[in-house]
Amino acid sequence: MRPLAIDDTIQEAIDNHAIVDFSLSGGKDSAAAAIAVSAWLDKRRHPVDLRSATHAHLGVIEWPETIDHIKNLTEKLAIPLSIVSQDKGLIDRWRRRFEATKLRYAALECYHLIGPFSSASLRFCTSEMKTSPIRRSLSLRNPGATVISVIGVRADESPRRANAPISSIDQLPSDRSPRPKLISWNPIKDWTAQDVFDAHHAARVPLHYAYTRHAMTRLSCAFCVLASRADVENAAKCDVNAEAYRQITDLEISSTFAFQPTRWLADTNTPQPIDRAQLERAKRLNTIRRALEATLPPDLRYIKGWPPRIPDQQEARHIADVRSAILAHHELTSPFQSPSAVIDRFAELHFRNSPGSPPRTG
Repeated sequence: MRPLAIDDTIQEAIDNHAIVDFSLSGGKDSAAAAIAVSAWLDKRRHPVDLRSATHAHLGVIEWPETIDHIKNLTEKLAIPLSIVSQDKGLIDRWRRRFEATKLRYAALECYHLIGPFSSASLRFCTSEMKTSPIRRSLSLRNPGATVISVIGVRADESPRRANAPISSIDQLPSDRSPRPKLISWNPIKDWTAQDVFDAHHAARVPLHYAYTRHAMTRLSCAFCVLASRADVENAAKCDVNAEAYRQITDLEISSTFAFQPTRWLADTNTPQPIDRAQLERAKRLNTIRRALEATLPPDLRYIKGWPPRIPDQQEARHIADVRSAILAHHELTSPFQSPSAVIDRFAELHFRNSPGSPPRTG
């Protein structure tokens, strides 16, 4: 197999018998990292009882049988598996996010109505639903230890991943708690997809069935906000994903936001039933909302310390009119629907978030 990416931080931790935990999604990259690192550790006589694996379960949006697939891998590697989760899963997180967003919009705590779904620039699905519960679990299971979390990140997947370091310190020990030192390691960051396939072949470890039976190119979610059109269509054709498809498309319709920035999951060719009249209404309201929001004063868009200034009377009247229309889309009420109420609210937020700044208006 192709050599691993190793730096001094990782080498020193391994030499000092650090615990090694494999973060497994069910996807080919995390499995290849576990296979290759396990072989490398064996050569260095790193004790197998200092190794483990963790899977962050995302709920109904995951492919069925993913946990069984991961269990087969960890049994082959002779390491224990811990399964962690955050609340009721990712789709429920999206649903709760939008409910909270509507309340924030009604309270004029945000300028635009914010959609429920994750995005390339806001991947809270990874940070909240995977990284956080895994780190929490590692801390509880390994107090006072040094733990290396092995992650299957590859540079050729995206520019962001290309810039990922070989390792990073995620958590340091504390005098006030027995929390462990946590180190993230990206050992296959320089591997190609072919290297990953070769690792599976050499170890006689099968790929997840979503790759081989359904021509998927990425996991673990059956429907990913970053997925290609082909992956979305392939996942939607599978009856095993019908419940995830139904829940996501229901959220598209109720929120009036598309699952992906340029594509509605509900438009995917699938045998699953869709209320076309409700979908067309959601699309129409989506178009209206975007057109209305495009007319708002652009220099009042969100920045750190928002709002940057207080709108004048004419701007406030227009903001109130736009908000009134969008609030009606979701049967929301708000006390900030008159120009004077909008101005007062902006002034309150401006001085709260930017104390000491002059009351600049349009």
